[in-house]
Parts: sequence; structure tokens; C-alpha cells
Amino acid sequence: PAVELDPTKYLIGLEGASSSITLLKDQPRKLHLVPRPGGGREEEEPQVLDLPPGFNVHLCHAVEDNEFLSIWYTGWEPSELTGKFFEDWKAEGTMAPVVENSPLSVVWKTEVSLGPKGQGGARVVSDSRAQGMEKRYAEHMHINPDYQIRGAPRMSYLTGCPIDGPSSPPQAIIQYDMVKGELVGQWYPGPRIFTAEPCIVPKRKRESKSSDDSDCWVLSFMSDAENFDSKLQILDGKDVSKGPVASITLPYVPTPLHGIFVEDPG
Repeated sequence: PAVELDPTKYLIGLEGASSSITLLKDQPRKLHLVPRPGGGREEEEPQVLDLPPGFNVHLCHAVEDNEFLSIWYTGWEPSELTGKFFEDWKAEGTMAPVVENSPLSVVWKTEVSLGPKGQGGARVVSDSRAQGMEKRYAEHMHINPDYQIRGAPRMSYLTGCPIDGPSSPPQAIIQYDMVKGELVGQWYPGPRIFTAEPCIVPKRKRESKSSDDSDCWVLSFMSDAENFDSKLQILDGKDVSKGPVASITLPYVPTPLHGIFVEDPG
């Protein structure tokens, strides 16, 4: 995304670091295509393509199929970009952000035609909100990690809002079918419970890989404002709408961000 950085006020202690960033909503984004070893396009030169203005928040996954590349990510419309990063989101007279003031983050899909191998000439075919998720606040889109570098996944899992509408706190776990372009399930834990970024854990044994990418567990820490505690909720990736198969209650901890599951080597 196109941004402008001016750290002057941050360096003299007048603003936070994020306020040094100004979003340039009229400038195009840049998509860098770099041929990877073993991909059959090693002889091609790296290419830089223009994308419509906007802001990419989190990249989920990219799939190359013959001469086409599909990219899934969460992001904001140009109309949602408001001047200084975070600075324009806070309540008047305070430093606290107001969720409704923040841009609406939704799922996006970019499709690129790569052209014949060895010739280059890639071009952007489309860049639009993902079908079935056009008006739904959603963030932290993840897939089964077994499919991150091999194969085309079908299911993705996100934290987000249980209904369509403006930007809101994350209060649901969402299951989205990327092939059908359809929201296939969600679980809403309650009005004063807030969901954190999901962590996806394959059910497979260490030496095998399932042919079904929904064969996984979906883990999410949840902050319960009613009982002032936290819970690690474990859902079945086959159908998250059935709710947790296990729940671990913990003392209250801040909502975690960008976690990862690591297998016990023992």
C-alpha cells in the first residue's frame, strides 16, 4: 500500500509511532512478482504490477494454477482510508481508538494472469471483495498450514463480526469456502466475548497429510468481559458452527495476536 512516513513528531515525543504514517488513498498499490526456484519461471525477470488504491492488512494465501495466480488477503477500500494511521480512529479528546471509526476490513481476492512460462507479461485480471464476504468485517484469515506451500486449500478460518455491517470488534469465528465463494459456518460465543486470531492445527499424524484441508482444529483465545477471564476455545475445522469441542478457562490475559502452534517434538 502507498504510505507516507514523517517521524518528526514521534521523535520529539508528541505522537505515537503509528501516527507517523499517512495513508495515500489515491495512489496505486504495487504487486511484486518474483519467480521462485522450482516454479518453472526461473528465467523470467521479476515484475511489478499496479493494483487499485487500497490497503492490504494481512495476506492469507496465494495459489498458482497453470498461468493464473489467485491471492487472498484482508484489506480496506480506498474510501475507508482516513488520513493518519490510527490517529483518526480515536475518540475525541482521548487516545483510545473507537472501533466504528476504523476502516472496514473485508476479505479480498486478486487474480493475476501470469502469461506463458518463459515469456512474462503478467497482468492483473481482477481485484475485488471476495464473493460472500463483501460486507462482513473479518480479519486474520488462515488456512490449514499443510496447504501453505503445497496444494490449493478450500477452507479458510477468520475472526470477525457475526453479521454484515460496519467495522466492529471481532466476536465470531468464521469458516469461509474459497472455492465456492461462500460463508459456510460461524460460531458466535456471546455479546461480551471477543475472539482472537485463529490458529489452525492439522489433525494429521506427524508423518502424514490429510487430503481434506478442513481436517484440522481451530484454536482461538477469547476474552470474556462478563466473567473477566479468558478461554482457549478449540473448534472442529469441519464445522465451526457446532461450537467448541473443548474449552480451557484461564485467568484474564490480554487478547493475543499472531500466535503459532508448534508440535511437541517428544
